[in-house]
Amino acid sequence: MSYLCHIIVKNNTQIKEDLPSNLDNPPEFLHTFENVTVNPGSSVSLKCSASGNPLPQITWSLDGAQVPEDQSFRSGDYVTLENTVVSYVNISRAGVEHSGEFTCTAKNDAGEIYHSRWLRIPGPPFVRPMKNQTIVAGETMKIRCPAGGYPIHRISWERGMFTTYLTIHYF
Repeated sequence: MSYLCHIIVKNNTQIKEDLPSNLDNPPEFLHTFENVTVNPGSSVSLKCSASGNPLPQITWSLDGAQVPEDQSFRSGDYVTLENTVVSYVNISRAGVEHSGEFTCTAKNDAGEIYHSRWLRIPGPPFVRPMKNQTIVAGETMKIRCPAGGYPIHRISWERGMFTTYLTIHYF
């Protein structure tokens, strides 16, 4: 959208000039990925694309941690002629260790959005190591169990002698 300046002079002549607007727009997803199940050894590609002003930066995480930059993961992005950022994560030989919840985050100065779905790879269930978390008393705490493998029927949390079914996912 742009602004239009109108000037009317004595003889009712109008002069108009457009002023382009460079207002910030928060990111908006144009394409996202779905839950997917692949067999061990298969290749898989996850893709997100987003627009916004300024162009958003897209990052990827697996179970809440940044997708590692190693030989098993390849990630990258590019900008289209329509000013859309397209980002992807490729896995050439999927193993059970690659399974879990993938999140695509698009962020710019005007906002931040997330999209998460599961990559399921049949194999023995496991829990990734978790980092210590510090919380403020009285505040809401959100924690997740970074589990992989497939199938997983239920995730529960224990504290002392109590088992709490905080989150139940049927994968």
